[in-house]
Amino acid sequence: MKDLYDREMSYCFGEDSTVTIVDKATERQKVITVADLREGDEVIVSEGTAIVRVAVRKLRSGSLLKLPGDLLITSNHPVRISGEWQMPG
Repeated sequence: MKDLYDREMSYCFGEDSTVTIVDKATERQKVITVADLREGDEVIVSEGTAIVRVAVRKLRSGSLLKLPGDLLITSNHPVRISGEWQMPG
């Protein structure tokens, strides 16, 4: 995975894609859009949780790939398929 992120390119999710976070007020899981994601949010990931350190919003021209679950990502965003990190595009 590290070698995928060491490349000089940006990785993006579509703003309407959804993620599950741990709501700080209630400690319950909550589904939000990527557009609503903020620094400090605790996101549910395959191996537990991860804290969002930086959230960059950038208008981007070009198309996004639609993956199962209606996830929209750029073609250069690594995804984990059958336990292996791969490039989808």
